[in-house]
Amino acid sequence: MKSYIDVVNEIKNLSKSRITNIRKGMLAGHMCRPLSPYLSAMFIKKGISPNTVTLMMIGWGVLGSALFAIPCLWCKIAGYICFYLWFTMDLCDGEVARTTKQFSKYGKEMDYMAHLICHPLMNIAMWITYLQADKYDATMLACIFITIISVELVMRNLISFDSYLGNVDENSAKQSLPNYFRYLINQSILYPNFILVFTLFVIWDYFNDFVCQTIYLLLLWTVCFLLVVLKEYYKRLTFYYEN
Repeated sequence: MKSYIDVVNEIKNLSKSRITNIRKGMLAGHMCRPLSPYLSAMFIKKGISPNTVTLMMIGWGVLGSALFAIPCLWCKIAGYICFYLWFTMDLCDGEVARTTKQFSKYGKEMDYMAHLICHPLMNIAMWITYLQADKYDATMLACIFITIISVELVMRNLISFDSYLGNVDENSAKQSLPNYFRYLINQSILYPNFILVFTLFVIWDYFNDFVCQTIYLLLLWTVCFLLVVLKEYYKRLTFYYEN
């Protein structure tokens, strides 16, 4: 029987074979991957299935959102830690599945459901935090966060649709490795990266007496996110119409 350390090393080697360059994979993945092999190995040793890990992912996301919405410094920090563990679990369920060869019929669907449940809750928690700060116009905040929630759900729909059509792996294989600047630009639009990076600025803004203007960074991100999703939506609609 393999030892715990042997399993950790096996998971790390599998990750290295898949992510051969820092410009491959999601930025949030690079942030959480130092921890995920150790948790994945623990789950494997305890016989915990990938689907159970996905349920843990949902739990951390819901708990993190609830904590982040509480007007208390330590609760918001605890909420951020939960967000970190939320995406770490997203890595772990795949690591456990690949290492144990334990693939379930609806594992991918469960992962999509986990994101559909957690993303709106995280947006609402950030929205509440900005309202608690009492620095910015409530109507502007409502417009921004309603747009983010709506566009994110459209993006999730496009990702799910591509997956069912079998376009995800095909498109990934065709993509060349971007330069570092393009990589960072592309990564800035992805929602897990937004959660793990931008929420730190939200906490900093919330607990400073002066206006830090993070709302304008949020507005810029929202506009860019909207434009990217509209572009992707147009490309797919045109393709479906012409074919």
